[in-house]
Amino acid sequence: MGQTLSEKHAQNVQVFIPAALNRPTHTLYSISVVVHPTQQEWTINRRYSQFHQLRQDLLSAIHEGSHCPGCVIFTNHLMEMSFPSKSLFRTNRNVRKRVAVLQEFLRSLVQIVFLGETSECRNCGLRIREVLRAFLLRGAQPVGTSDLCKIQSTLCLHQCYRNKSEALKEPESNQIEFPRAESDRDSHSQSSEGTTEEVSFPSNNMFESSSEKCHDDALPLEQAMREVVIPEGAACTTADIMERLSSMWLAYESLSSDSSRLSMGTQHSFTL
Repeated sequence: MGQTLSEKHAQNVQVFIPAALNRPTHTLYSISVVVHPTQQEWTINRRYSQFHQLRQDLLSAIHEGSHCPGCVIFTNHLMEMSFPSKSLFRTNRNVRKRVAVLQEFLRSLVQIVFLGETSECRNCGLRIREVLRAFLLRGAQPVGTSDLCKIQSTLCLHQCYRNKSEALKEPESNQIEFPRAESDRDSHSQSSEGTTEEVSFPSNNMFESSSEKCHDDALPLEQAMREVVIPEGAACTTADIMERLSSMWLAYESLSSDSSRLSMGTQHSFTL
């Protein structure tokens, strides 16, 4: 029996959390994104507060009182998704539990927003994709032969893989450009009448002042490596841990001696 459309789509975009950096004052989650049709892979780092803000911004992207079936379905899906509550305890055990929940949260969002087959209203649909795209792109660290310029547009280009009766072409202004501060501050969506509505989301602003890495002072390498939390059951070597450490902690950035270590096809142990 052949694959269904949804099963094929699930293979096109993969989002997973292969590691977290557990510090006394915060936990940083390393997120890997792989888009197979464009052969691009990158990692980003996010804190719990940024996941929480993403969820709030996605809810805000829906027009209040909207009766569009697609908006109602998306809102219901979002409210039903498991999301970890705030916690003062950052033990490795708790971090692993949170990694599992946040990973499933992101995976579900990508499935609905970029790969879903549900009809949506044009305005809210663009706003929702802009919010999630900003979360997945800002601070991107290319892996292997992936290119930053291609990464910036890869999720826009991926719209052609969606199974929709009426394809929506993203306007040029919706492309995310890292060098432009104004693009980072505002999300834009275009209504069916052709007018542009400008909306500012807190999650767009909160990434601007951060290099997306931990800025704490360096520790002895062996001690720092123990700060890297790997999900339960995930296969991982010492070299893998060092590579994750270099991508999350600025003081150990020089450890990244082989940028192709985490390239596509080598991280199957972490794939959802």
